[in-house]
Amino acid sequence: MMSFGSLSFVVPAALLGFIALPILWWLLRVIPPAPRRVQFPAIRIIMQLVNPEESSAKTPLWLAILRLVALTLIILAAAHPLLNAGSEVEGNGPLVLVIDDDWAAAKNWPNRETVLANLIDQAERENRAVAVVTTPPHR
Repeated sequence: MMSFGSLSFVVPAALLGFIALPILWWLLRVIPPAPRRVQFPAIRIIMQLVNPEESSAKTPLWLAILRLVALTLIILAAAHPLLNAGSEVEGNGPLVLVIDDDWAAAKNWPNRETVLANLIDQAERENRAVAVVTTPPHR
């Protein structure tokens, strides 16, 4: 896993796709769009008409930029970015999470859910089993 501050990538090798972006930029600018064939009836007058709209010799700049942005997003998605994935759970066995689920814990429950979700995600990335245990009810 490669990290840049709080941003980590599970598959950093996918970021090598950025090397190909200049080559793709050049290809998109050099190769023009394919010409369209329009079939008309075989009338002599129509055959002699000049088409005022010619296809461009290069791909329009806005279209090339749009394609490169799409490729950049695909490369970043393939690298599987994670935010705040630097902290690891120690050990290598199953992860046991004990949750206090009585009324006193209700005040900070959304924070607890976030921490539990992060811990479960980390365990999943490490292929570790997770057991969730709640506290028994008070009598």
